[in-house]
Amino acid sequence: MVAIPLVNCDAVAFVSDADADLATLRWYLKQSAYCAYVCRGVKVNGKVKTVRLHRVIAQRILGDVPLPGNVDVHHGPDENPLNNTRENLGVLEHDIHGYLTREQNRR
Repeated sequence: MVAIPLVNCDAVAFVSDADADLATLRWYLKQSAYCAYVCRGVKVNGKVKTVRLHRVIAQRILGDVPLPGNVDVHHGPDENPLNNTRENLGVLEHDIHGYLTREQNRR
């Protein structure tokens, strides 16, 4: 497991050893009222696009198979958005992910 220091806070994100190269990039924590994500900005055609670490890793796991629009990447067993290890991530249909997220927020 590799720790990635986040540039906008004292927290660190974790990734599997297979994704250690991602630690060389600058990542930040983006929080909202009900969720948090580890992100970075990437310039595409002169505009900055937000890229989420868990989606980058999920795409690496799937390889050449693109993530369809109707799926979400779920932070699995520990529900920790800073834990982006491969063992902690799962790809779920949007409806199922929404249900699990609502259940987590009720706790």
